Amino acid sequence: MLLAVSSKPAPSRGNHVGMALAASGLAWTVLSLVDMHLLGGIEVAAASTVVELVVHGTGLALLSTGVALMRAPALLRGAPA
Repeated sequence: MLLAVSSKPAPSRGNHVGMALAASGLAWTVLSLVDMHLLGGIEVAAASTVVELVVHGTGLALLSTGVALMRAPALLRGAPA
């Protein structure tokens, strides 16, 4: 019986979730920047700084959480950051 052995470990579930979060966070941030600042699709006059922090911050939070999940296995193994 022959067994196929890969030199690369199978991606963990954290990598899939991390990749999905990072991709959706990046897409959210880019699309909201384009919509709010280039196309003017979302107009906010009152408390615009707070609204922009919430809208753009949501995407950045998803992106950073996804990157942290993808880096977590390496950090747990003691690999340099």
